[in-house]
Amino acid sequence: LFEASYDRNKFKPGAIITATVVDIQGEEAVVDAGMKSEAFIELSQFQDLNGTITVSIGDQVEVFVETTVDIAGETRLSREKAQRVETWNRLEQAMNSGEILTGFVTNKV
Repeated sequence: LFEASYDRNKFKPGAIITATVVDIQGEEAVVDAGMKSEAFIELSQFQDLNGTITVSIGDQVEVFVETTVDIAGETRLSREKAQRVETWNRLEQAMNSGEILTGFVTNKV
């Protein structure tokens, strides 16, 4: 039954999916993305610019699928990478529409 409802395309590496925070254990958030097992994401990926943790149990968050071994294996998810993709898409949309965005520098490369 699980395998029949499992959408392999949804969980491909590089996909952004919605997951629910089901627990916080130490320095990690435990998230359920509808896969066979839950995944762990470092709480540091849920900090705002002031260092405040911005996630609670029950929150739904967008996460980036980094790797999946297989339907029975472990999956590595990233909130940070999902935010980068979301930001890049927003910047691309603004560029295409000619919209001017205001922001501030937080880091240099």
